[in-house]
Amino acid sequence: MKIDLIVTYPTSCDYPLWRQFIHDERKRFNKVIISFTQTNQPPNLQDQIQQVMMPDDCIFITNRQLQGHEDWRNVGVNEALKYSDGDWVWLTEQDFIIKNSKFWDWVAKYQENNVVFGVKQEARIHPCCIFIRRSYLDSLNKDFSARPPHYDHFGAIQKQIEQGLANDFPVLPDDTYLHLNGLSHNWSLVQRGQEPNYRPEQFRLWLGQNFKISVPLLPSWKETAREYLEKFT
Repeated sequence: MKIDLIVTYPTSCDYPLWRQFIHDERKRFNKVIISFTQTNQPPNLQDQIQQVMMPDDCIFITNRQLQGHEDWRNVGVNEALKYSDGDWVWLTEQDFIIKNSKFWDWVAKYQENNVVFGVKQEARIHPCCIFIRRSYLDSLNKDFSARPPHYDHFGAIQKQIEQGLANDFPVLPDDTYLHLNGLSHNWSLVQRGQEPNYRPEQFRLWLGQNFKISVPLLPSWKETAREYLEKFT
């Protein structure tokens, strides 16, 4: 079944390890749709990211400026969906790492008899990994906004899923993936010369892994990461 991968991409961040994943697994997906969101924090890496990912046949979207209280992720995902025509949509994040091939075995199994499945963190259906049949998604109100303090991003989608499904939300086994959490925020802190505040040892491990891949590293990203890692060597 055709799967379209959709991800929102803050313009001030880069995720080389995720770009390597796309490079290695591109044939697995019908489309890879990258929806850039403005963070209003320098540097703006969008042009460089698009250039190094050009061989991977991705669709790049530049989102419009937000109006009023619009939610950046809601705008980004809905804009990306305009370019999607797959049977399934995989809504994911760059800090979601697949650990082994069993992950895809479970995906294929769950696709057979379900319209939505993915990852839960405690009671939350987490937007780091949601596979959803497009025809089912189109039956929902596609509001991906956060509405604090009531719910985080995709909370309204979760309510509709839980109200509409006759069976439970199938969960992918946690030994098939790693979700880093806090990756973008940690990186933004490092860019500003501050210390990461969420699992810093895990964050440093992720940084080091990015220097072992084959896809190009952006010069400014590489310099910032190396300077930070050198403090621990």
